[in-house]
Amino acid sequence: MRPGARVRRSRRRPALVALAMTAMLLCAACGTRMSHQAVVAANGGAGGSTALGQRPGTTTGVPGETGTTGGTAPLSGPGAVSGGSAGSATAGSVASGASGTTATTGGTASGGGSAAAPTGAPLLIGSVGNYSGIAGASEKDGPKALQIWAAWVNDHGGVAGHPVKVYVVDDGMDPQRYQAAVKDLVENKHVIAFVDNFAPFTIQAGVKYLEQKHVPVIGGDCAEYIWNQSSMLFPQCPSYVSGMWDIAHTAAVYGVGKRFGAIICSEAAACTSTKHEWFDHGIAKAAGLDPVFEADVSIGQPDFTAECLQAQRKNVQIMSIVADVGTVGRVVNSCDRQGFHPQYIQASGTMDANLAKLPGMANALVSLNDFPWTVSGNKGVNEFLSAYKTYAPDQPLTPNASQGWASAILFQQAAAHVSASPTSAQILAGLWSLHNDSLGGLAPPLTFARSKPAPDSRCAFVMKVQNGVMQSPYGLKNICR
Repeated sequence: MRPGARVRRSRRRPALVALAMTAMLLCAACGTRMSHQAVVAANGGAGGSTALGQRPGTTTGVPGETGTTGGTAPLSGPGAVSGGSAGSATAGSVASGASGTTATTGGTASGGGSAAAPTGAPLLIGSVGNYSGIAGASEKDGPKALQIWAAWVNDHGGVAGHPVKVYVVDDGMDPQRYQAAVKDLVENKHVIAFVDNFAPFTIQAGVKYLEQKHVPVIGGDCAEYIWNQSSMLFPQCPSYVSGMWDIAHTAAVYGVGKRFGAIICSEAAACTSTKHEWFDHGIAKAAGLDPVFEADVSIGQPDFTAECLQAQRKNVQIMSIVADVGTVGRVVNSCDRQGFHPQYIQASGTMDANLAKLPGMANALVSLNDFPWTVSGNKGVNEFLSAYKTYAPDQPLTPNASQGWASAILFQQAAAHVSASPTSAQILAGLWSLHNDSLGGLAPPLTFARSKPAPDSRCAFVMKVQNGVMQSPYGLKNICR
């Protein structure tokens, strides 16, 4: 048995909660100065949006729509995220019944762009994923970034003169619904690519179909081994295993010491996989740390005093909490009460702006799959910040927003030379032409090979909590395996 105590959970959560935890671990309230309707109208469409926790297949009320059902406050931003399985929906509108498809499209320059409105045939793209319920609290930031990018790029001349039209579908964490939505968007909406599929629980359900149809999925959560196992998946992140290495190596390079500990939830497969990679498979040690402590805990625990004291007795210097953000906060507060103040190293999906404000999180490190957003002087980061300021100024910037934007830029690169009639084959050709391309510093170096699974990009970025907020003292420097 490895050094350190293991606290076994006393009960199991329902399977759905366990699955939802996976997304919150590996991926990382919305508002907008413009109204939701105004932003959608600026993109040439009208759309409903699914409220957090709302049943897939229903939409919240938006003025001008019919057949919608009420709910809590809708998500805002350019376009909408709508729940349910695939059905028939008209572009720019919300279909009634089981359909969960919502479209946003390009229009005139309403967000400050000076370029002429794009006039070419639209680039039709889709995003299908786990965008409601517990998982949606984290995953929805990915497709929202895609919608914001679409509004931004359409206000600035489109992509190679083509406007972008985005269909977003919430699959409700149901693999059959994911598969149906993907098929509907390919065969009925004629999308030529999927972008920002944040679907850690369902993505495998569509892989074989997309391989048969030769339609790519460009970017997303990167939270599954499958991202580097299919010729139609094009991740903008390091592989799952390299991501685990990057977290540990970030701690070894920038941390206060080498004695490493981890408090890991027991409910989700992502927790178990992380534990196996770091401890059983030796990644933490290979990355430069001395792993001395690991405790298995339940996300239902109100207090973690025992685990904090055990870590303190092991002289842990740097520690990672592998759990949802609520549990992370309770662990930090429990350790603070015992006078135990290790430096924390967190995966991007286990960190948010509120956690950064905790006294115990001072100097915490955060490993990111894509670019940190507080870097100055980078053209791509500046455009990201300008787009959010224009379309969603009150929305907190998160690691998943960074991943969503980087995925959209990857699609933009791939579509740079499409013809007057864009096709999936042209997008694939654009992807296969990329070699060691970091998207202007927004992603780790990306290379894709024709008809082969994506090679591992192996690199990540780093942020650090300073004065209660996540900052970028290391700029766009990569940590690479």
